[in-house]
Amino acid sequence: MEEGMDKAQMTDFSAVSFLDHDLLFVVNEAHDEKQVAEVAEQLLADVYVAEEATTEDAEAAIPFPVYGNAEAQVLVIVKYPAGLPDNDRTLLSNILKAKDFNIEDVALVNMSEAEGFGFAMLREHLPATFILTFGLSEADIPELRGLQWNVARKGKTLTVCPTNSLSLMHNDRDAKLALWNMIKGLPIA
Repeated sequence: MEEGMDKAQMTDFSAVSFLDHDLLFVVNEAHDEKQVAEVAEQLLADVYVAEEATTEDAEAAIPFPVYGNAEAQVLVIVKYPAGLPDNDRTLLSNILKAKDFNIEDVALVNMSEAEGFGFAMLREHLPATFILTFGLSEADIPELRGLQWNVARKGKTLTVCPTNSLSLMHNDRDAKLALWNMIKGLPIA
């Protein structure tokens, strides 16, 4: 038996429970307060780094690119094989401004960069309750089958609003008006 330990300490399982933990500190001797503060700072830094890594892992778990805010209430889905052109980005930005949003406030997914993913996959990774699709058909997202363009479909937890492509809307006042009439009364602001 080691010096300073009595039989009660040797047989009491709670006395050796420290073996289940990664860190052990002995505090019954005089200690340097500066050293204790340094150890505490290091432990806090380690916890912060671990939390940061967990957040990055969660973001990395989304198997397709999301532009803007992946945690947003509003999800905008487009399909541009060469990326969203600047003039369409400007039009989208203006549409969102009409509902008091910035383009950075919504989750934006380009289906050309998310091939093979449908609504189920999008919904699994993004918490949006309002989905606005531009120019997509059931060939792009099978769950759009039977939905009419410019008619909002409201479910218990999700509203889907399919509409014309942004490219078409540049010179089509009626298409812009149809979109506005669909989204103006929706509670997404």
